[in-house]
Amino acid sequence: MLDKGGRLLCMSLTLSRLFPELRLYGAARKRVTLQTQLLEAVTELKTACISSEQLLLASAACEGLLADKLHDLALILEFYDAVVSNGHADPTDRLTRLAGRIAEAGLEHTHIYIDGFTDFTRQQLAVITELLDAGCDLTVCLTCDPKDANNEVFAIPLATFRLLRREAEQRGVMCRTEHHVSQTPDAPLTYYGNHLFTYARHDPINAGGRVR
Repeated sequence: MLDKGGRLLCMSLTLSRLFPELRLYGAARKRVTLQTQLLEAVTELKTACISSEQLLLASAACEGLLADKLHDLALILEFYDAVVSNGHADPTDRLTRLAGRIAEAGLEHTHIYIDGFTDFTRQQLAVITELLDAGCDLTVCLTCDPKDANNEVFAIPLATFRLLRREAEQRGVMCRTEHHVSQTPDAPLTYYGNHLFTYARHDPINAGGRVR
């Protein structure tokens, strides 16, 4: 896997080779700051699973500077991948490579737990859907309240919940939802959470050393 410096060198080589074909980013071959920004753009495109072909199609549907920008990004993304593939790998592609190998991993009787997320990137979602296609049992934990759909605090995880349920239904995968609530409503963190956005005075409670 390339490190940060290796990725930047690959981007510099990409821009040097593409210079005659670039409409907007030709000057980037001599500006490290702009090369770094383009590398960040490539990372974002890869995370969103957007290909150079999609960028070219979008460029053809636009006009002016936006069309030029999308055209250049399409060329840069394609050529950067070609440079990197010459004996190396971009760490941004790890999840994409993982998703591509799940089908051959023999995970039919595997149970996988996913926790600590509120939403997923397109790359992460690709891994999850490949796990579904491979016949894995998945348990995904999301912090939200299905009974309070209008609470903005839970808006993102609720949207993620609906997305995952839709992906399962489209594949004919049986889906079960379990709603777990705190069994100790007077616990210190529950008390704190319930009063987090209230500004009236409340008497302190004894946390019993569990909160510091």
